[in-house]
Amino acid sequence: MYRDTLFLNKNPLAHILLFQGIMNMKGLVFATIFIIFSSVSNTNATEIKLLYFYIDGCSWCQKMDKMLEDSSIKRILSNTTLIKVKVNGKKIIDGDKTEEQLAKQYNIKGVPTIVFLDSRGEEFLRVPGLLSKKDFRDVLCNYVSGIKKGC
Repeated sequence: MYRDTLFLNKNPLAHILLFQGIMNMKGLVFATIFIIFSSVSNTNATEIKLLYFYIDGCSWCQKMDKMLEDSSIKRILSNTTLIKVKVNGKKIIDGDKTEEQLAKQYNIKGVPTIVFLDSRGEEFLRVPGLLSKKDFRDVLCNYVSGIKKGC
């Protein structure tokens, strides 16, 4: 069972959604995923950044890659900025920070994890683990203000 409890430090309006997903990979694997989010008002999709944390060789990350390449998901995310961050990577991503430092800054405990940032660079949504395409689409369409294209 995958369980990752994360908290937003700076936002007292944080809410917790509980998703229970059932995936069929050589038997049933039950996943409980906590999604922490807060309301973001007046944020345009063009101002939203998605930090997608992954690691090479991770089968769940490979499934997330395929989902992010899906045409319906790409259409929804077309006005956002998606930044792939290899958790143990050495590439400079954020000015002077390496991928590894960025993963530590955002306290990434498991992969795949997607962190949503608003126009101020503040985290407003975190999706730890892999959701089904339908659940991910629902999260995007229902909880990310400014993303309505393709929903």
